[in-house]
Amino acid sequence: MRTLIIHNPKSGFGSDAIFEFERALLHPGDSCTFLMTDEDFSASELVANARDYDLVVISGGDGTVTSLLYALRGTEIPICIFPSGTANLFFSNLGDAPEPAALARACRSGETASVDLGEISWLDEHGEHLNAVCAHGRYGLFDSADHGSSHSQQDGHGRGGYFAAAIANPRPDVIRFVIDVDGER
Repeated sequence: MRTLIIHNPKSGFGSDAIFEFERALLHPGDSCTFLMTDEDFSASELVANARDYDLVVISGGDGTVTSLLYALRGTEIPICIFPSGTANLFFSNLGDAPEPAALARACRSGETASVDLGEISWLDEHGEHLNAVCAHGRYGLFDSADHGSSHSQQDGHGRGGYFAAAIANPRPDVIRFVIDVDGER
């Protein structure tokens, strides 16, 4: 099996569990390319050669995962999400076991689940373009907006950071949307 692992070492609490996963995944004769992201990584550049692999493993938090999933959209390459962020909401929605050896066994056996991926984009009141990537798996919907709505509150708090971000703005502005989808308003 040819595997590409892309790991964000800045995600989460700095666990080395991805290396335990790699050891459990690889068998004699397998090949693995292990890439680490940097602060301003380009998702499309990291996955440019993804079609050369039998499996792509994305290790990071929700932001890393969604940006790389979006860059891999339409490739039909099996992807394993390895939860190494603080909250790992996308991973939790998939319902997979978080243990490295269990994930490695699932990858070796070819167990997969389909995920719908979508993009929502808009202009804010200053004309700045914002977007969010949404994914729908077996257990629910996850969305990750690139405008940092929860990330400043999330750092070091895991899932509690999302609640802290919501509590920080108990009376959000009411916003009206006009939605155009496939030419229909």
